Amino acid sequence: MAYTGDTRMVSCARGGLTGVVNTDNIDPFMMIEPTRNLLLEKAGRRKRGGTALLYEAAMTGTPRCLGLFDCTFRNGNQYLVSAWDDGSLYKNGADTIKTGMGTTNAYSMAMGEDKLFVADGVGTPQVWTEATIADVAEPATDWATMPPFQFLLHRRGLSQRMAGLNSTGIYLSASYSSAGDLEKFATGALYIPLDTGDGDGCVGMGEQGKELLLYGKKRTWRLNDESLTTSEWGWEEAQWKGGVGSWRLIIPTPNDTVLMSEDGVIYSVIAVADYGDYKQASLTKDSWIHDWIQANVRLDYISHFHGSYDPTLRAVFIWVVLNGKTTADTALVYFIDRPIAEAWMIHDNSTAASGYTASASASVKLSTGKTGIYTGDYTGNVWKMNQANRNDNSAAYYAGWKTPPDSCENPRSTKLFNALKVMMDPKGNYNLSVKVTVDGAYKKTLTLSMAAGMAVLGTFVLGTDKLQGYSLLEEDGREGIKGTRIQYEFYNSGANEDFFVANYMTDYKSLGAAQGS
Repeated sequence: MAYTGDTRMVSCARGGLTGVVNTDNIDPFMMIEPTRNLLLEKAGRRKRGGTALLYEAAMTGTPRCLGLFDCTFRNGNQYLVSAWDDGSLYKNGADTIKTGMGTTNAYSMAMGEDKLFVADGVGTPQVWTEATIADVAEPATDWATMPPFQFLLHRRGLSQRMAGLNSTGIYLSASYSSAGDLEKFATGALYIPLDTGDGDGCVGMGEQGKELLLYGKKRTWRLNDESLTTSEWGWEEAQWKGGVGSWRLIIPTPNDTVLMSEDGVIYSVIAVADYGDYKQASLTKDSWIHDWIQANVRLDYISHFHGSYDPTLRAVFIWVVLNGKTTADTALVYFIDRPIAEAWMIHDNSTAASGYTASASASVKLSTGKTGIYTGDYTGNVWKMNQANRNDNSAAYYAGWKTPPDSCENPRSTKLFNALKVMMDPKGNYNLSVKVTVDGAYKKTLTLSMAAGMAVLGTFVLGTDKLQGYSLLEEDGREGIKGTRIQYEFYNSGANEDFFVANYMTDYKSLGAAQGS
């Protein structure tokens, strides 16, 4: 006998985490807390990849990581350089490059002239040539008392200079023409000071296209270095009002730069250049994630925040410290190809050690054409992110999403909710749990098998990917649940359990408006 009721279908190709408090007024494809640990990819929702230790043993003394950098020399030799709060600089694990360096500030590293430039913010910058490490050959005089805390290789036309930044301004090395030039911050070098006017001084620099941008806590400037006469170079204030919390929150993406300001606003350089006001160009406003940040994130610890871009996932990861904590153990994830209102997710592991408890992060070339993120933690470990196995060093983690209450576009009508149907790509012999709530009251938990062998729909095209063997999994609630609004929480939390959901459908029958409504 044919089904005579209605079906409400919600596509999982849409939606992201929202911080909206009034959940009755948001679209059914959006997600609310405790949503976390999802990948918003391939027109569906999948459990995030796991995290794994890069090295079997932690660094001696279990120090806190102060910096990571993917260093590749012209001869093709690649090293993961790591800095720790015991003052040690290592390559590829615990192979020592140098000891006795800074123990408090985050380290900044940049490649230039086939050398690695290292700033710890407290001592004379170091230059590593793969064979040796030594003080930069010609440090600026000012660096004896105010050493740089950030390095950046800046190219403009035929000019290539290493830029060093401290709170008073930028130091540009001699322009590269022969070996040793990028180490010259005295001979042939330039110092371009900047008074930010806020007492905090310069906090970071980055590049957008061919321009070098300098950031204070509340404002931004661009370096006008177009003239062939270097004495004419100077700062021009950007047309937008906004700065950045620290240099580690300047996150380049393929065509843009994502930044986080000290008040928790996350915005885009390209967008603010277009709008002229960074608050109009916020990447968190439309999703209300800014409200979530204000309610949950410890902004007085913003110097501990940091971010990296994952080209494989095409997502920006920003690690933050939550209220009541002193370590960064949660990542705000922004998927750059999605509409801003639907682009956000939270990744973490609240029950076990993982790569999300991270004091530093870096984008790392993993193989030809593939780049991922590594993180360094607070206990001497380096972690690989987004692994194929769904575990964190063998530990389990929760992954799932909660829907807003859904009235099926008729809030006055009482309904008989009959069945839930979920379309998914079977990932293995696992279960997907679904908590069902009607009108704010918990009713039951459904257990859906994700093993293959259900009613096969055949080839299902999601975007450009063809995923075979989709199954229409149905849990039949024939006893009937009456109410006006239904709400689900889809999840699993076992180690190595995976899922990919394309959409879900609710079968229901309208019983008419309640008397007196």
